[in-house]
Amino acid sequence: MTAQVHNGKAIEALLSRLLATGRYATADDALLAGLTLLAERELLRSAIQDGIASGSGIPADEVFTRLKRKYASSGSRPQS
Repeated sequence: MTAQVHNGKAIEALLSRLLATGRYATADDALLAGLTLLAERELLRSAIQDGIASGSGIPADEVFTRLKRKYASSGSRPQS
């Protein structure tokens, strides 16, 4: 699929810098990296919404207290 994209001067300057420094070999590589980040952000947003929809959570200090008690009573230590 070929897309024609109109880039503003700031975007063109950024792309030129990325190519000049060798960070990306081609403009397509840089644009693909940007689209990959957008896709990851959308997945993260979806996961956050799923978490919110799942109900209220448990405070972290309560979770850590439970874990400390569990490992203290079992005589074993959690692996780091």
